[in-house]
Amino acid sequence: SARVTATVAKLHADQGDAVKRGQLLATLDDRELDAKRAAASNAQETIARNVAAAKAAVAKAEAELDLARTKFKRDQDLVRSAYISQSAMDTSAAALRSAEANLDSAKAALAARESEVRGVAHEARYADTVLSHTRITAPMDGIVVERLAEVGVTVVAGTPLFRLVDPATVWVT
Repeated sequence: SARVTATVAKLHADQGDAVKRGQLLATLDDRELDAKRAAASNAQETIARNVAAAKAAVAKAEAELDLARTKFKRDQDLVRSAYISQSAMDTSAAALRSAEANLDSAKAALAARESEVRGVAHEARYADTVLSHTRITAPMDGIVVERLAEVGVTVVAGTPLFRLVDPATVWVT
């Protein structure tokens, strides 16, 4: 039976046909679901680029923090020797705090992007799963005793498309 609502695009078996487990019996129209899978794939590519950009932002923020720490330490020595004013030292301290905050912000942005990677991966797996439901396969070896669908008919989830019997389990009384 159908597991999604779609139009029957192709029938690969008919009444009286012997079928093997896993054999393709019918194909449902998958254009819309395929487009959703493509969108999920594009989203994965986009988020991968966003993660790379966030990693670069973290690296830049780390470099800026290292520079601010170096300048702050140098300014501490210079203020003790009275070569720079306290105002210049305050500016250096503020720059250090700003660099620390920028690094924290960059790390938070990277964590958010990495979280999005997991969400988009789940969406892609879901799209793959739903897309796989457009291919109706035989659940067992058997004979098609009834074909209940025609090409072009729209079916909803749960609509039976074929009835199969396993001749090895048929009892006659």
